[in-house]
Amino acid sequence: MNIHDLMTIVDEVVNKVCYVNDESEFEYRPELKDFYLWMFYCTFAMDERDFETEDGIDVNKAFEEFSKEDSVKVYDKISPAIRNTIETAIDKKIEYMINSHRDAKNISLTDVALSELINYLRTKITNSNDIIEAVGKDNIKKFINKYAESNSTEPNGIVKAMIDNKLV
Repeated sequence: MNIHDLMTIVDEVVNKVCYVNDESEFEYRPELKDFYLWMFYCTFAMDERDFETEDGIDVNKAFEEFSKEDSVKVYDKISPAIRNTIETAIDKKIEYMINSHRDAKNISLTDVALSELINYLRTKITNSNDIIEAVGKDNIKKFINKYAESNSTEPNGIVKAMIDNKLV
């Protein structure tokens, strides 16, 4: 087994247990991890595999064999150090995928609009060294008043107030 095989096993197992479903929602299926780990170990460590076809791997046939066959035979063909490396990498990549999707879900459009406003203001300040001079005292007052009146943190409201008061 070489480094490419190791990376393939890690990627394939993670992609089978962590994926985006048809409704564009992230899913994590930990109950499938042992099966796919065994299946890909077989692919790289065993000479004959009944579940491989001309087109690839027949997952249903592999599952039938997994439930019948003693998986210890497969694990014995792979050194404990390599198995530990692969399984640690899988766990870390799964954790990364879960955290990435959780973080992405927590970003709102309001956060994006406010971030763009702050970046715009930062650019103006950097270019002119004076925010009031760059944007204009009246425009800032109008924006703050309109924003306060609307009592809204909706991105459309923020952007509309910025455009109406010539901040952007």
